[in-house]
Amino acid sequence: MDSEPEEDIKDNVFIGSSVITKRYLKMIEIAFDTENVPVLWGPPGVGKTQLILAIAKKRKLLMRVLIGSTMDPTDVAGLPVLRQLPSGETITEFTMPDWFHEVSEYANSHPETGAIVFIDEITTSSPPVQAALLTFIQDRRIGKFYLPDNVYIIAAGNPPSQAADGWQLAPPTANRLTHIDLKPSVPDWFAGMRVAWNKPNVSDTEIAMRARVVAFLTLNRSLINKIPDDPDEAAAAWPSMRSWDNAARMLGKVEDMTMADMAVKATVGKKAGSEFILWLDSENQIPAYESVMANPEAVDWGDLRADQLFLMMSTIVDNVTADNFEQSYRVFQVSKKAKADDVVNSVFIAFKKASFKAYTEAGVDPAPLRTRFVELAKLILGDLAKAR
Repeated sequence: MDSEPEEDIKDNVFIGSSVITKRYLKMIEIAFDTENVPVLWGPPGVGKTQLILAIAKKRKLLMRVLIGSTMDPTDVAGLPVLRQLPSGETITEFTMPDWFHEVSEYANSHPETGAIVFIDEITTSSPPVQAALLTFIQDRRIGKFYLPDNVYIIAAGNPPSQAADGWQLAPPTANRLTHIDLKPSVPDWFAGMRVAWNKPNVSDTEIAMRARVVAFLTLNRSLINKIPDDPDEAAAAWPSMRSWDNAARMLGKVEDMTMADMAVKATVGKKAGSEFILWLDSENQIPAYESVMANPEAVDWGDLRADQLFLMMSTIVDNVTADNFEQSYRVFQVSKKAKADDVVNSVFIAFKKASFKAYTEAGVDPAPLRTRFVELAKLILGDLAKAR
């Protein structure tokens, strides 16, 4: 079992619950604490920024993002200015960039926490910008200005073959970085998609469409991230974790299938979009909600496809109340007979969130639910010590 309940991250940043995700988080924090500079490598749209944001929220760090593709050398090294010395000699000095001033001021005024400088899209930084970044990364300074000790540096990038106008890192720069290949946990991403990454004020329509997107992708995992080989196609819409999330948000706003077809093709591309719309139009029959709730043991769990199982369990989540919680809880216990751990695990996160919300809205103290979810987590996610 590679999953466990996610740890509480301040401000509800969703990072997922798998051991894989937690190892990445731990690796980044170890790099920070040992004065190394980590760089996260991964395809576009797989959640690199979200992972770093989670650490920033957890440690209460200011996070300042620098985008490599939009920078020039003066954005890193500062602007050159002439200054006349008392002796009459004229020298060239470099001004402190605004971002450097911002993180330094914050770190100095918050010595118990600090800040993160996140260099994103580092492989789209031109060679002159990379050269300017080299001194910053190596010496933690720009000209005569040094970073406070409680400022951390981290970078992220797509492999040059997957980056627009990408360049390989220069060997001296690469050699000073701690390289982490990010392969995101699909169950964690399913779980985050299902609850809209814990964002507030998400409509019921969008939540329902997110369930359908994830259900479709449980059967079509090759479409979760599929970068086209053709450069022209790669420059248009194509399916990735990011673009499926964009599609779900747009699908939450559409009013008819014609607009749904346009929205999904505009975000994930014509081929993937057409397959999703075809799936959405198909039967996808699942047992009736009432019959599942009345007698979950009677469901032939082993015959359910992954998408059918996800849709069924999503229906249980969407209808949970303080009054029917115990029977909904029972359905989750029995659902393990389907032996589709990643599917059930993904919806389990949403079930926890929905149950606490239902109890709170009913004016019932949700505190006792914690004990119940520890019990259920041991079944759903393995032998665990706690659940949120």
